[in-house]
Amino acid sequence: MVRVIMEDKVENIPLDKMNGMDAKDVIEACGKDNSWYVTVAGRRIDESCSLSTLSLIDRSSIRIVKEPTDIHPLPDDFESKLKTVNDHMKKIVGSNSRTFIISDYMTDSDKMDVIRRKFPQIYLDAHVWTVCNDFYSLQAFFSESTPEKEALIRRHPYILDLCICLVQNTMSKSRNMMAPPRAIPPPAAPVPAPAPLFTANSITAAIEAASRAAGVAAPPPVVPPVQNDLLQQYRSQLIQLREFGFTDDEMNIHVLVESNGAIDGAIELLIAMRESMEQ
Repeated sequence: MVRVIMEDKVENIPLDKMNGMDAKDVIEACGKDNSWYVTVAGRRIDESCSLSTLSLIDRSSIRIVKEPTDIHPLPDDFESKLKTVNDHMKKIVGSNSRTFIISDYMTDSDKMDVIRRKFPQIYLDAHVWTVCNDFYSLQAFFSESTPEKEALIRRHPYILDLCICLVQNTMSKSRNMMAPPRAIPPPAAPVPAPAPLFTANSITAAIEAASRAAGVAAPPPVVPPVQNDLLQQYRSQLIQLREFGFTDDEMNIHVLVESNGAIDGAIELLIAMRESMEQ
């Protein structure tokens, strides 16, 4: 039997019957017009093509897909996501362990089926299908800088969400447990901090005394920035970190302060912290 998938319906057709049909015959048998077409493994099949030439086997699948008629505008966060994905693909490619983890994930058919169900649009374009089903094809795609690459992503912006989903599923959860444990230096003996020469209270008292001596009103006390200020300051970075599966805003703000707001540095710190806790 060959599985014929159309929208949310699946029909099983005997292999010998399928091999005697053209793509156009299958479309007509499904009661569809010429705005629909056949795809096999993401590759669009010409309507005059005989299915016997496709080397279908028992349990093969083909899809009946409708030609898209409406072009959706790019989402507001498109440029931000594009930069994020480009940056982190470079980070992954630059790390042997991360390359192994994500490439191993993409060879697991069960895990990738979950991704495909979440992004069924990948079946509509052979190029997208190829890129999104093999890590090394994905790596090569994001390593190049060509007008064709940019055009493909702009036609199919869900590629960026798919890449972010892959990173979330691999880099922010338990990862390669066969890797040797990271060497963590023993904690240094605590050294008592020297007593401050000035305290906030002594400085405030000195300012008030000087103001009274000069006959002017004391300035209002300085209020230290609160957490809300940091939430606002790092708002865009926090959104990106949540997209990659890091949802603890308190921890995210801590690493963003440590990395001076650099999203790449923050993710490096978060991953390192997760890895150290998993040992």
